[in-house]
Amino acid sequence: MATNFRKRLADWITARADAQVENLALFTSGGMIFAVGALVIIFSERQLVPSMQQEIVAGIGVFIAVIGLARALWGYLGIGLFRILKYFISDS
Repeated sequence: MATNFRKRLADWITARADAQVENLALFTSGGMIFAVGALVIIFSERQLVPSMQQEIVAGIGVFIAVIGLARALWGYLGIGLFRILKYFISDS
């Protein structure tokens, strides 16, 4: 069973490493989404008066930034780490 899991994991890593365009798209879109979240946080800090509304808007900005960060990280792993792992797990 462990060898079956290892084979499936190796196939999955190989497939993710070969999806270069998708990984780059994830990385760039994640960076843009993160920037939008950061701008929402900056907007709430500078333009809104201190209130519960300001905290809610900043919380939404943090949520957006975390989603963008996760997408960018996933794309970056696909661009870099998965390609390195693919080299080490290849049979040839």
